[in-house]
Amino acid sequence: MDDYEGQVFWLSLRVHELLPQNLARYWPDFLPLAIGIRGRDIEEAQPHREFYIALDYDMTKILPDTGFPKTVGEALNFIHLPSPAVRISPSVIFYGLYFSL
Repeated sequence: MDDYEGQVFWLSLRVHELLPQNLARYWPDFLPLAIGIRGRDIEEAQPHREFYIALDYDMTKILPDTGFPKTVGEALNFIHLPSPAVRISPSVIFYGLYFSL
C-alpha cells in the first residue's frame, strides 16, 4: 500500500539540548519539538505541501532505561505519537491532538 499522500514525515528536535543551560531547565528533556511535512496531489503539476509544528515525546526519557522498557522506548521513538500541533502552511490551523496514519 503506497499512500504517501496520507503520511506526514517528521523531524524531531531535542530542544532541551539546544537551549543554553539557564533556559534548558524550563524545557522538559522528554519533550522534543517536531517539524512535519505532508504532500498532497503529488502526481499533479503543482503539488500541495503542508508544514506542521508539533510536540513530540522522547520515550527513552519517559520509560525506564534498563532492559525491555529501554527497547520499547527506542522502538516508540520511530513513531510520532498523537500530540498538539499547528499546521503553518498553506493556512494556520491549530490541532488539540493531531495524528496521522
